[in-house]
Amino acid sequence: MGRVATIRLALLGCGIGTLAALFASCGSSDEGGASGGARDDIAVSFASYEPLVGANNRIIVGLLTNDNNFISYGDVSMRFFRLGAQNDPPQFVSESIGRFIPVPGEGAAALPSRPTVVPPSGGRGVYEALGVNFDRAGYWRVEVTANLSDGARAGAAAFQVQQKASLPNVGDQAIASLNPIIGSDAPGGAIDSRFVSDGKIPDPELHSMTIADAIRSGKPTLVVFATPVFCVSRFCGPVTDMVQEIEREFRGRANVIHVEIWNDFQKKAINKAAADWIYRGDNLTEPWFFLIGKDGKIAARWDNLASREQIVQALQQALR
Repeated sequence: MGRVATIRLALLGCGIGTLAALFASCGSSDEGGASGGARDDIAVSFASYEPLVGANNRIIVGLLTNDNNFISYGDVSMRFFRLGAQNDPPQFVSESIGRFIPVPGEGAAALPSRPTVVPPSGGRGVYEALGVNFDRAGYWRVEVTANLSDGARAGAAAFQVQQKASLPNVGDQAIASLNPIIGSDAPGGAIDSRFVSDGKIPDPELHSMTIADAIRSGKPTLVVFATPVFCVSRFCGPVTDMVQEIEREFRGRANVIHVEIWNDFQKKAINKAAADWIYRGDNLTEPWFFLIGKDGKIAARWDNLASREQIVQALQQALR
């Protein structure tokens, strides 16, 4: 495959020094947007890769303070506005509750019940709103308010809604890709980037079947596209580990596959299987999760970061 021109990765796992570049790629902070007396002083990083016209959008955002700490845990308010011409005021459309999804393995079992300012060393995750409706394509704005212990704080970000999906979407026939697997002639690093640092391919159960064979098996299949070593955000390793846990739970009943992003990271050459699914118009977004049903059609998809609970529930549904 050719070289990748633009790469958008999951956010909020990077160090403080990368925050400017992070916002430039995944959604920019927007001045204004405080409501109800909230202090307008948090940065909102829009983390959804492909918002679409319709009522089934899953919208995720990351929140940071001006001094580069995270806002994590609890719930926040997410208000959505349609943006018109330059001098037109934003038009309020809907409001949703965003619940916090931690990075797998992050934090204690009992998380704080309200939004909390935490240092970059912990509390990584995103806020998720489900069932968000966008009635038209174009530019939109999300205003987020977090009720902290010292008062409400707010911020906003603009984003674009597309008329149609550019990547495989729910209801589409799954692409029968021949992803690199153990036993093929692919180099180890093209099967899993952890081979580059460890000298072995971990989790062989995730790397033993092609997507094409999984579709033919007639079993539900969960596929994660992620690069555990080279992911800028450090989300990809934890989500791949989470998928390995799911594989153990559903072994024999469903297929679970990890597809590495890079055929050769140094040359920025992407695997053809990854390109088939998540590379469009010189733009690569990852991580991605896709659930393929028994019929070979996509039953669900999640971008960036998803909870184990969501994926397990969808897998159980697909097995019925």
